[in-house]
Amino acid sequence: MIIILISIALAVGVWKLQKYSAKNSHEISKNENLDFTSVYIEFNYTDGEGIPSKRRVRVLSVSESYFKAYCESRHDTRTFRYDRMGSRVSDLDTGEIFESKKWARRLKIEWCGDVF
Repeated sequence: MIIILISIALAVGVWKLQKYSAKNSHEISKNENLDFTSVYIEFNYTDGEGIPSKRRVRVLSVSESYFKAYCESRHDTRTFRYDRMGSRVSDLDTGEIFESKKWARRLKIEWCGDVF
């Protein structure tokens, strides 16, 4: 019974990730199959209502003014605006710490080339 419940939970989780990973015409996704080999970062974020939080995410797609990522604390895909990020971004894979504006610029170039 437990194995069946775990299988259902995993299937629902994969379905949710696939549902939110559809590309828009203005968005470029590096990880079409959501294999979680993407950028793994932590940063402070202030939402549209002014509420601050710390986020650990895996970036799924990038556009000019925002990026989509799987958020560990929300257990769901979220969209983050670059201009609402705190001043520092920690790369959890390498341990490097970046100024958020430089990190965003590097991310866009690395994933999209000169698209933006």
